[in-house]
Amino acid sequence: MPGKNTRVVGWLSLTEYPLVACRDSGVVDRMYVSTDDPLISRIAGNYGVETIWRPEHLCEDASLLEDAIHHGFLTVYDRHPDL
Repeated sequence: MPGKNTRVVGWLSLTEYPLVACRDSGVVDRMYVSTDDPLISRIAGNYGVETIWRPEHLCEDASLLEDAIHHGFLTVYDRHPDL
């Protein structure tokens, strides 16, 4: 369902709940979001989250989550090889 992650449930969008949980946990010092949606990127940016722009082939209905995670890992490593 397009737009599901930007829908507000309660007082936050579905994108925001995990971001708030990570921020408030006290154990997460960097956050990333993998998306192709500029609105999700903007919402996440409000929480200091870095966007990993997901390529089109990883945004299709048949795309595997494992492939998106692998792409995200490689992107973070390229940006921050010291991690």
